[in-house]
Amino acid sequence: TGTSWLPPAATVVAIVVGIILLFAFPIRDLTNRFDDHPDFIIVGVILSVATIVLYCRTSLMDPGILPRCPKAPRVPDSNGGIRYSRPPGTQNLVGNKRVPLRYCDQCGVYQPPRTWHCTVCNNCVQKFDHHCPWIGNCVGKRNYIYF
Repeated sequence: TGTSWLPPAATVVAIVVGIILLFAFPIRDLTNRFDDHPDFIIVGVILSVATIVLYCRTSLMDPGILPRCPKAPRVPDSNGGIRYSRPPGTQNLVGNKRVPLRYCDQCGVYQPPRTWHCTVCNNCVQKFDHHCPWIGNCVGKRNYIYF
């Protein structure tokens, strides 16, 4: 959902080159130094596979994007664009307190607590942390653990 494919592609190239260099020099030297025990190779393979799997999970997974409201009425804004008109306010019960919900004019939805609109992806993301250009995706509720 990012704006460009170049940073994620550069990240994949950097990961692959790093793995190749890891196996070409340090792991080979350590294995030779410690009587050809494969422990370093096994650990290197496990960490390399984990790096690639976690990168793919983070970059390809939905970060927790809230669906837009297709039936919300749209009105022209002061900049000549179109935005959603704001329905009556609502509140959410968090613990024992009533918390007013923010309304997103771009998506036409009320945002639950800790939800923010990403200006890069143009989506509201639950538990939004940041938009990472290196994975080309937002980091949010569903993919934060893999990040």
